[in-house]
Parts: sequence; C-alpha cells; structure tokens
Amino acid sequence: MSRELNKMKLHIVRHGETNYNVLRLCSESLGTHVFLTKKGKEQAQSVAEQLAHVHFDAVYVSELYRTIQTASIINHYHELPLKIDSRIDERVTGFDNLPLELYYQYYESDWYNKKAVGAESFQELKARVRLFLQDIFKKRDEYENVLIVSHGQVIHAMKTFLNGMSDEEVYELDKAGHPNNGEVFTYEL
Repeated sequence: MSRELNKMKLHIVRHGETNYNVLRLCSESLGTHVFLTKKGKEQAQSVAEQLAHVHFDAVYVSELYRTIQTASIINHYHELPLKIDSRIDERVTGFDNLPLELYYQYYESDWYNKKAVGAESFQELKARVRLFLQDIFKKRDEYENVLIVSHGQVIHAMKTFLNGMSDEEVYELDKAGHPNNGEVFTYEL
C-alpha cells in the first residue's frame, strides 16, 4: 500500500566549504584535489545534526569528492549507501582551476546559453537536472525523504523546477552568490 498522497520531501544540501571556495577557483573535475576545509567539515556536521531526526530513504550525491565527503558526514546518522549520480555534478563551465572572476566575466553577456569550448550552458545543465528530478519523482511510492548533496548551480537549476523560478530570477540569485556552503533547502512535493 502506498503512503498517503505519496508525499515526498527533498532535502537538498550544497557541499561544505572547500579549499577551492577559499581560493575562489572554479572546480568541476573529479579527483580529491578539491576537498572540504575544516570549516566545510564543521558545516557538514552541523547539517548532520540538523537532519539527524529525518528518516532518509535515499542519499544522492554528485561524483565530485566534496559532495561525497559532505554526504558521508551527514550520513553518519543514517548509514545509507550513497547513490552517486553524474546528473547532479557541478556545471562544466570550461574554467576548471581558474579564478571565479574569469568565469563571471565570460558568462556575463549570456549566462543561460553561452558556453566555453567543451563546457555546457545553463540550459544544458537544467536538462540533465530535470532528468534527475524526473527519476526521483518516479520513486514517490518508495521514497518519503531524499537527501541530495550537490553544487550551487545545480541547486539553482533545481530551483527553476521546484520553485517555478524563471532563468532570470535564478540568474539574479547566482549574481548575489551561490547557496551557502552547507545550506539546506527542503521541498515537500
């Protein structure tokens, strides 16, 4: 028998602070060279304590080490297997290991559609995030609470669907700054 009205809560968390956040560098590649700082680990622990009472049915993370580290700390109270999904990886900007200021200068003229060589546009990011969310929604009969640990732009892309925000509204959010490291967004669907 399915749960009443098949309600689902998504608890979406931006990874804890990393060494690259401190250095103000872009990072979209796999590997352990981008890792949580002491503060980032403390942020993840704070989220773990905040969400300790939630009975999660699944924990999804991107392939990037910082989300795996963050989720592992949060998951201490839940001990669920981490489901790694590349569709919630950081946006491929073409500015890996380069200063954030260069990224912002390049994309300032068209944040939605422009992309560097070998990169993806915000629209392409939204397309893969939409597919991820559609797959999660299909599991409403299985999942009541889902933890998703990902990245700032991925969370912005999710907001276009979950909050019904326009690209322009999300762009204004991005200009104001990413979601804070360790920030939690909860959506009841």
